[in-house]
Amino acid sequence: MMTHSQSKPRRPLLPALTRLFRGPESESGVTAVEFALAAGMFLSLLLGVVELGRFAFTQAMLFYAAEEGTRWAIVNPPPPADAPTAEQDAYELQLQDYIESKVALAGLIDGKGVEATIDPAITNNADNTRWVDIRVQYTFNFMIPFFGGMGPINIDASSTGFLAEEEL
Repeated sequence: MMTHSQSKPRRPLLPALTRLFRGPESESGVTAVEFALAAGMFLSLLLGVVELGRFAFTQAMLFYAAEEGTRWAIVNPPPPADAPTAEQDAYELQLQDYIESKVALAGLIDGKGVEATIDPAITNNADNTRWVDIRVQYTFNFMIPFFGGMGPINIDASSTGFLAEEEL
């Protein structure tokens, strides 16, 4: 007959927990796990900074394109409000192409997703001044899937200039 002192050694109920808390001899993989956690957080932070930089650059580029479009509209005045629709459409197409070329010049986006609109030139009868308002829109998509959950962001940029026409 077996006495209590001669009984079989007890097997732990949870061997995984026992292995986890054994002590210093089981720390061989701790460095790799810590590195994986720290590197994952560091890369997420780094890629987040890169995406925010792309966003800020795209926004600045669109403001630049709107200002250049306004300058172009000042040098090439828009047709009067009573001009034929075909003439106004041709003018807006030229403006759109010019703004797309300015955006594509920066190289970050191709310029094809950029929409430029020109408000009809508003005339102030007191001093015969015509205002030109250019608005540029672009839908920004994140390249990194982690930020893609936010969805696309619409960026708007606008610029206003004026033409002082000669009195007739």
